[in-house]
Amino acid sequence: MTRDGSDTKSLTVIANQLLERVGLDYRGDRLSLLASSVRQRMLALGLSSVSDYVEYLQRTPAEWDRFVDTVTVTETSFYRDPKMVEAVIQVLSDLHRTRPPERPIHIWSTATAEGQEAYTLAMAALASHVAQERPVVVWGTDVNAEALARAQAARYTSSEVMSLPPAWQRDYLEWHDDGTCSPTQEVRALVRFLPYNLKALLEGVLPPFTPDVIVCANVLIYFPPDLAKAVMRALGQLLPPDGVIFFDRAVAYLAREMLIPVRVRATIGYRATRAAVERERPRARPRPPAKEQRIADAPSRPRSSQRRQRTSPARDDGSSPSEPCAHHEKNVIRLLDIGEWEKAEAQLSDWRAQAPLDARPHFLLARLYRMQGRWEEARVCYERALYLRPSFAIAHLEYGNLLRALGDMRGAQRAYRRALRAAQNDTDSHRFGFPPALVVRLADRALRGT
Repeated sequence: MTRDGSDTKSLTVIANQLLERVGLDYRGDRLSLLASSVRQRMLALGLSSVSDYVEYLQRTPAEWDRFVDTVTVTETSFYRDPKMVEAVIQVLSDLHRTRPPERPIHIWSTATAEGQEAYTLAMAALASHVAQERPVVVWGTDVNAEALARAQAARYTSSEVMSLPPAWQRDYLEWHDDGTCSPTQEVRALVRFLPYNLKALLEGVLPPFTPDVIVCANVLIYFPPDLAKAVMRALGQLLPPDGVIFFDRAVAYLAREMLIPVRVRATIGYRATRAAVERERPRARPRPPAKEQRIADAPSRPRSSQRRQRTSPARDDGSSPSEPCAHHEKNVIRLLDIGEWEKAEAQLSDWRAQAPLDARPHFLLARLYRMQGRWEEARVCYERALYLRPSFAIAHLEYGNLLRALGDMRGAQRAYRRALRAAQNDTDSHRFGFPPALVVRLADRALRGT
C-alpha cells in the first residue's frame, strides 16, 4: 500500500474512530504503524484502497473487533518487570496481614495480552504464600480477543518462559511432549480472563470485580495524555484505601496529578486520595464487621433484614426471600467473588428451581455469564430478571452495558433510561453493591457515552 494524500486522509479517519472507540491514539506520527494493520486487513478482505476499507468499516461494524485485534500490541513477557513483581508480593503480604482471612484479594492485569502478565501475578501470589491461605483471584483483561484466546490456551515456548526465575520455572510450569509448556493447574486456577476496554471506565461500565492490586502496564502509553490521566483517576476510584496501582515508568509521572505515590520496595505504586475514595469511588460499600467482611459485588443484608427473611414468606418478586434463598444468595456471592464459577452456576440453578419467580438468581446468573463472555446466555437471564422485577435498577444498568458490548446502542440507551427511572423506587440494588445514587450516576454517565 503506497501512501498518498488520499490514503493519509483515510488513515486519519480510521485513527480518529479508533481513538473514540477504544482510546488508542495512532494519529500523527503513528499513522505508519496503523497503516501496517490496515494493509493486513485489506489483504484479508481483498480490498484495494484505504478508502474502500473505511467504507467497509462503516458497513460492517463487526470488522472493528477484527481490526482492533490486529492493531493492538500483544508483546509482553513473563516476569517483565522484576521490581514490580516483588512489589506486588509485598502488597499481597501487607493486605493478607491486615485483612480478615476469608476476604479475597483481587489482582487486575489490565492489558494482559496473551496472559504472561496474569500468570506471572498468579505465580507471585503463590510465591508469597498468600494464595495458599486465602482466596486470591487474578483477572486478566484485554481488548484483543485473539490474544485472550491464546491466554486461555496457556501454551508457551521455552524461550517465552526463560525470563522467569529458575525456581518459578521449576515450581510453576509443566512441560508437554512437543516442547511447549503451560502454567501448572495451581497457577491457572487463580486466573480468570475477560474482554474489557479500559476506556469503558469513563463511560460508566465497570469490571465485574473490585480490584485490590492493579497492574496497568503497556497500555496507557498508547493513550493521549488527557485520556490516560482520566483512566488513571478512574482506576484509583475503584481501589479500596489500602489498594495499590502500578503503572509503566513511561506514563507514571501523569499519575502524580491525581493519585498518591507510595514506595513499595524498589518501585513506586499509587493510591487514590482519601477524598477521591470517599467521594467518587464507584463501588463504595458499607463496612460490615470483620468476620462478615468480603470483597463482593453485593454487601450483606442488615441483620434486621435477615430477621425479616426468617419470618416472612417468599413473594413472587423475590423481595422477601425465604431463609434457603438467603443462604443461596450469600453462598453465590462468595463463589462469584473468588471466581468459583462452576459451583456458583450449580447453586444458582438450584436456587431458580426452588424460587422460579425470584429475579435474583436470574440476575446473578446473568452476571456470571457476562464474566465468562457468554453474552447471549447473559442476555436471556437479564431479560428474565427484568421481566420478574421491572424495578431492578442495577439489572437495567448491567443489561445496558451488555447490549452496548453486543453493538445494540439503541437498546443500551433504553436500558440506561429505565435504570434511571427504576432507581427512584429500587430498594434492592444496594445489596449487589450499587445504592440507587450510584446507579443513577453510572447510568447517566453511560447514557452520555452512547
